[in-house]
Amino acid sequence: MAALVLFSATLFSDCGSSESGPTRYEISGKVTYARQPVPHGEIAFEPDSVKGNSGPATIAVIENGEYKTTAEKGTIGGAMIVRINGLDGKTPTDKTLAYTNPHGLELFPDFTTEIELPKENSTKDFEVPKQ
Repeated sequence: MAALVLFSATLFSDCGSSESGPTRYEISGKVTYARQPVPHGEIAFEPDSVKGNSGPATIAVIENGEYKTTAEKGTIGGAMIVRINGLDGKTPTDKTLAYTNPHGLELFPDFTTEIELPKENSTKDFEVPKQ
């Protein structure tokens, strides 16, 4: 009986641990389009499974041309597919558009690129090519 109690105590002491999954790293940088900071948007980092990388993806908000993740919500490093969407940051005057697009209208079609990230905190800037 004592062994069962000890086993149960050991089993449940690990519950709720925040140390699960792969190590994640902070990433930050700048995002520009036509040499100007992207006013608002999102940048997503997805492990590239075709190149053997797997694990959680992460998304960061772009504000005034800059983005940053925390280590808890960061990237796992390695081969990544990066997807960027950018908005002009101007609330549309049309009420229906303003409701559905409070951060403005699309600056460019979603941009996708492939990169290799280090397995450490890093900085990576992106210039979205004019299309």
